[in-house]
Amino acid sequence: TKVFADQAEPLEAREVTMDLPHRPTDPVKLPQQEHDRRKAEYDRWKAERKQNPGLKRPDPISPRGSAFPAPESIFASAEAQGFKKLRIACLWYRDETRLRMLDTFCKTFGIAREGLDPRDGEEFSLYGEQVTAVFHYAADFLKPGPSGNRIAALAASGAALRSQDSVLVGAWCETEVPAVSDVADDSQTGLDDLDAKPQTKNVLAGMDVPSQYLLGRNDTGVIKPKAKDHPAEMALLDLYRSIGIIDDRIANALQPEKAGYPVDRIAHVGIYVRQQNRRKGESGQPKVVITASALVPPEVARGAWTMLGWNSTRPGWRPYRIAQTAFHASAYPEGTGDKKTYRQRWDGAAEEVELALTDLAEELEGTRYVVTVDEQSSRRM
Repeated sequence: TKVFADQAEPLEAREVTMDLPHRPTDPVKLPQQEHDRRKAEYDRWKAERKQNPGLKRPDPISPRGSAFPAPESIFASAEAQGFKKLRIACLWYRDETRLRMLDTFCKTFGIAREGLDPRDGEEFSLYGEQVTAVFHYAADFLKPGPSGNRIAALAASGAALRSQDSVLVGAWCETEVPAVSDVADDSQTGLDDLDAKPQTKNVLAGMDVPSQYLLGRNDTGVIKPKAKDHPAEMALLDLYRSIGIIDDRIANALQPEKAGYPVDRIAHVGIYVRQQNRRKGESGQPKVVITASALVPPEVARGAWTMLGWNSTRPGWRPYRIAQTAFHASAYPEGTGDKKTYRQRWDGAAEEVELALTDLAEELEGTRYVVTVDEQSSRRM
């Protein structure tokens, strides 16, 4: 007040309670009678568990919704891509990691864990015959080490990973960050050169196999979660995304209120652009890398959404699972040899985006779309 005197007016700020819509992972709202019943059951279990350690834990008082799509939604999404079955191939080399994968399947598909211990190479059901999983021991393919024999090691595992004969396949793989103990005494190889994840991802991508990884060991040793295994659940969700599985709840999330704009009937396009500076051993100008994805509504009401992908290494809109593996197989566009100024490189990137959207309009055959770009990454265009 001493500085501004009567030249400024105080700003009145009011606090208003926010009313956010119910999210799928929020606690489920139960009738009061059911809530009281569950609480009494939980209190009884808590009082008796010391005398009876084997007493089964009751249902949560306020259970949370699941972040996972329903099994029927998973299959419908695979079917919308032209497949009659989804198979998840789990590549592992530690039994602890294999059990974490199995436990995650059981929890997210509502399968009884007791007595379930599938043999290696034995396909087992997650959702009838429509969604299945199979384990393959693949230590030589997955463990840290030089890149030389990865392809032969994968073939020796016996894993059938290519999507064919109406079966969509995704690979869920164990991994770890290489440690000093992984370096041979007489070797001059650096730790980065022993990291199996980028090596194996490149091999799988070359086969058009979508993949996701689960860390089996960290700095403190083999990972054995004592509570909810969030990393395993998030890895499985990421694998669904890589496969192109779209949760059918997206339609409800986009459903307009009353007479709002029908955002559930348009495609939603995201574009990301970055400059890739020269890596070790490279020469030439920095490269501009562009990736894009399009979430496409179904042609019929209550149908399954699909997703397309595009990248500057292999321009063209493709099913997301194929576009992503193409990007991982060759993530950096080859240089043309032409020397361009900084401004010319970014003007060229803008032209690529325009051409990609022109191609998308033809792909969508009249479906309208909205584009979202990362303000920070696209500021140069």
